[in-house]
Amino acid sequence: MEDELEILKKELLVKEKEINRLTAKGLAVTKELSIIQSNDSVNAQMAELNYTLIMAQKFIDSKAFPTMQPEQAYVLIKAGGEMGLQPMESMTSLCIINGAVSFHSKALAGRLTKLGYKISFSNETENGVTCNISHENGFSETESITKNSQQLARSKAMSFAPKNKMRFHCIRQIANFHLAHLFGSVSIWEEDDMPNKTISILHTKENIEELLSLKAEMIQPDDLVHIERIIKNNEEDKYKLIYNKLKSL
Repeated sequence: MEDELEILKKELLVKEKEINRLTAKGLAVTKELSIIQSNDSVNAQMAELNYTLIMAQKFIDSKAFPTMQPEQAYVLIKAGGEMGLQPMESMTSLCIINGAVSFHSKALAGRLTKLGYKISFSNETENGVTCNISHENGFSETESITKNSQQLARSKAMSFAPKNKMRFHCIRQIANFHLAHLFGSVSIWEEDDMPNKTISILHTKENIEELLSLKAEMIQPDDLVHIERIIKNNEEDKYKLIYNKLKSL
């Protein structure tokens, strides 16, 4: 009996030490949280985050960007902000390609012009063009392309706007290899230059699986089997449809 009491006393002592340790840890976390909450820099960052999230939702609510999700709008506003773009500029100048933020071609040319770069074209025929981008700081680079170039083989635009496509291709080449520092985290490539199909950052396997786990009980058994098969087979071309369907439940 005495042995059992001794064992119980030792167990209680161990638990008491553990309680004291957890209490001390909890107090430390509380103190740290209090310091963070009183930090003006952190509060400013949280205020900016909330402001941008609200703004992104307002853009979507306006119906001016019917194919975009609030999360995408947030990413575009933040990426554009890094380059000094206003929110509306970001929304109309940037897009998401293969999970990366990129410029619309016309917007890229406009951005370079706004930064003081001069864009000119020469030797322009239906078969090709030469582009030069220069700046008063001494920068000058030239790029040429012909319509038979392998780089343009995948371009849909070559079938209906070859002149513009060749012009913008040259601009992107120069910007990507010589002026990438001007664009922060924004990619200079466009869809034709990408190796894979365009997949939104929202329509990933991971995001779909997360939504599926949250809404599994709301899905018909046959639909659930169908969705799980798509995920298992990595049918990426169907991810957007599945994501939007789950999101609407």
